[in-house]
Amino acid sequence: MARKLCTYCTFRPVSSDLLEGNICEACYDYQGHENTHSDESHETEGAQDDCLICQGAPDPETTPPAKGHSNGIAKSHTSHAACKHPKTKKDRAICRKARAAE
Repeated sequence: MARKLCTYCTFRPVSSDLLEGNICEACYDYQGHENTHSDESHETEGAQDDCLICQGAPDPETTPPAKGHSNGIAKSHTSHAACKHPKTKKDRAICRKARAAE
């Protein structure tokens, strides 16, 4: 059975934690901030520091989710073709550690 997608953004799966229907957590949170933004008249009173809408947070309905891993560790894929060490797995690992230490 396919996962149900959010009716607003059509990108993210529906959150099972929310009782609001076919909506993902990102759209639900953004709509809550949007309601607070409108209810407190931030357009007429000026931007608020603690309001995500005033600070320009992107609307998840029009912003697709980021792709790729989320561990935040940059991976370097460098060639050992120019290296003078033997082409063994052990020597390449030593070379990578030496490069990372620089």
